[in-house]
Amino acid sequence: MNQFMIEIDLPTTFSEEYMELIPKQREKVIQLMSKKILVNFTLSANRDKIWTIVNAETEIEVMGILGTFPLYAYMVFNIHKIALHENVQLFLPQISLN
Repeated sequence: MNQFMIEIDLPTTFSEEYMELIPKQREKVIQLMSKKILVNFTLSANRDKIWTIVNAETEIEVMGILGTFPLYAYMVFNIHKIALHENVQLFLPQISLN
């Protein structure tokens, strides 16, 4: 399995149709994260940029995943295959509630 960093540019002005799709977009992100297809999802403070890491075999598979996003028509993508992605969670011990 490969990982890809996706840079997504969003519109700077939001139509009513765009705003109505946001809850569906959030649901889709949660669904893909629960399946470990999306590793993370970051939205910039001014809401015009997203960064996400996707687990996929090929760039074509990544495009298929992105095509399922409700806001796909409003997004401009840059896809980068990555060699290494480290995360602080990898270094912190898991907490046990026992």
